[in-house]
Amino acid sequence: MRWRNRMEEELERDIEGHIAMETEDNMARGMSPAEARYTALRKFGNVARVKEETRSVWAWAALDTWYADVRQAFRRMRRSPGTAALAVLSLALAFVPSVTVFSVMDRLFLIPLPVKAPGEIVEIKFRDTRPNLNHPYVMVSYPDFQDLRQSLQSFSGLTFQFGQGAMVALNGGRAPVGVHIVSEDYFSVLGLPVQLGPGFLKNRPSLIVSHSFWMREFEGRRDTIGRTLLVNGFTFTIDGVASPEFRGTDRFLAPDLWIPIETWLQLQPGERGVRERRDVHDGTLWARLRPGVSPAQAAAEVESVCSELARRWPATNRYLSGFTYAPLADREKGGITRTSIGVILLGILLAVACANVAGILLARAEEQRHETAIRQALGGSRGRLMREWMVESAVLSLLAAALGLAGTRVLMNLLPGLLPSMLIPIHFEFSFGPRVWLYAASLVLVSALSFGLVPAWRGSRPDLLAGLRRDSAVSILRVRIPIRSLLIVMQVAAAEVLLFSAGLVLDSVSAVTRLDPGFDAHRPVAMAVVVATGEDGSLRQVDCEAVRERLARIGGVRRVAYGRSVPLSGAGGTPLRLAAPGQEPREVRGGFAGPAFLSTLGVRILSGRDLQAADQHAVLVNATLARQLDPAGNAVGREIRLDGAVRQIVGVFQDAKWNSVYDQPEPRAIT
Repeated sequence: MRWRNRMEEELERDIEGHIAMETEDNMARGMSPAEARYTALRKFGNVARVKEETRSVWAWAALDTWYADVRQAFRRMRRSPGTAALAVLSLALAFVPSVTVFSVMDRLFLIPLPVKAPGEIVEIKFRDTRPNLNHPYVMVSYPDFQDLRQSLQSFSGLTFQFGQGAMVALNGGRAPVGVHIVSEDYFSVLGLPVQLGPGFLKNRPSLIVSHSFWMREFEGRRDTIGRTLLVNGFTFTIDGVASPEFRGTDRFLAPDLWIPIETWLQLQPGERGVRERRDVHDGTLWARLRPGVSPAQAAAEVESVCSELARRWPATNRYLSGFTYAPLADREKGGITRTSIGVILLGILLAVACANVAGILLARAEEQRHETAIRQALGGSRGRLMREWMVESAVLSLLAAALGLAGTRVLMNLLPGLLPSMLIPIHFEFSFGPRVWLYAASLVLVSALSFGLVPAWRGSRPDLLAGLRRDSAVSILRVRIPIRSLLIVMQVAAAEVLLFSAGLVLDSVSAVTRLDPGFDAHRPVAMAVVVATGEDGSLRQVDCEAVRERLARIGGVRRVAYGRSVPLSGAGGTPLRLAAPGQEPREVRGGFAGPAFLSTLGVRILSGRDLQAADQHAVLVNATLARQLDPAGNAVGREIRLDGAVRQIVGVFQDAKWNSVYDQPEPRAIT
């Protein structure tokens, strides 16, 4: 600032010195002092203009002009605070949902997994070739993974994972967490970096924690590596922290821990019996292509090897054919497509707000036509006036963005509370990433240009004839249409698009609510998940019957029942091997439940009865399985084998939706 004042003083001295020298020359020619100075000033010209022209070549001249425009914008807003507040509020109401929704889409769809060369990663799955199946795609069992890893030559590495819950002892308490049980080469095959620590070690029970778990439970301390953690009562050593970008291969359910599968099975021998069953298809198999091997060649080899497995293990793999696809590469493309659709819809919302603000500013421009005409008559250029209007638009947009970002922060803090309550909590991190800031900046720029150009163009171009008519119009196909009317039409059209889209969503939601889930959805039911653990987090058996009796004594409770899975829980059930007289053995979905379980949930018993406390070898089957066992409708009383155990059918219940409302009926048994 002192340097600038010094330049101003030097300019003043230069001008005065030049005028003084010219005055002395005039006095030497015989003029009086007053006449000499007057003549010198006339010869020099307009002093103020010379100062302006000189300042225009100084470096800060442009900044001064913009600063003056900003002050002028605030003066205009102070003259009409109601108009400014309405414009800022209209834009902010569009900014809040736009930035919030984009931040969620950015977290779900745009952040790429830190997988090395994701185009080389494929997932291997089975397809059940039997006709009329509800879910023909089958995941991989652990024995299938071991066979495929030994036989396939088109891949440089294969890795296996399955997810489950576990209890962790932390800070004197116990908490459920999500765990991915993986093969030891999981991180190396996928090319995933470990941010901290050496990764899995073979000389001790080892695990890797997620970055969010590390920050949440250990506050990001580097001495976490080497510490022990009790998982289901077993001691593991933390030997790695995953990178912050990697939250698992699932978009929504992120694991907290990764544990090697062989370590897990050694510590829990009872789990090995389940894992070594070839019909337990609950694992995901990832494979990385060898250099020079095309996806088509790899797919052909997978199909051939899986055909060999079907011949070798006909009891479980007879109808299973193998195939490959690239979900990680498709995930990025699909994420970009979904985000693009979302951005378009959010852009329509912003267009409605911009049209509204443009109409407000255009009305004010009409009111200031007289002032604008005077300024132009005094020499103000149209470009200068348009710049003032655009600066004011930018200021309004920035104020709206600041208010909108504050509202977005409040909304993002509230979003975790809207997530469904689950046994294993969902830790979804809502934050402002670089793309979110860039999106917010683009909203400011686009909105300022969108609602500022029309008022700036009209406000800086006063037309005497239009002013007398009090009309501001454009010509479209030789028809004069008032600009404000055109803006209103655009605003209504954009609003109609949004309303139509919202109507489609509401219609879909209404259609879902009209679907029959197979149980009484209007019956008030309270559900609790009971997990018994020791002080070290080890799992203990639960006496379900004792818990049921205690809950039944609570006032207002009519019925109490227990089971391992309930309809619409997403739990497909345990695969059971079904053998019935005169029929080919096959796999059905099964579950465990206590007395009166289905009646408590409001699932209709079509024939027979519900389970009772005295039942030892009873089983309930759904209507689909009953028709397969006895098309004549006399399934009650028949004996079948489930996993080798003889069971008698005591009741047939209505087909229910267990995974989602879109499920088609599939055979199910409850013991």
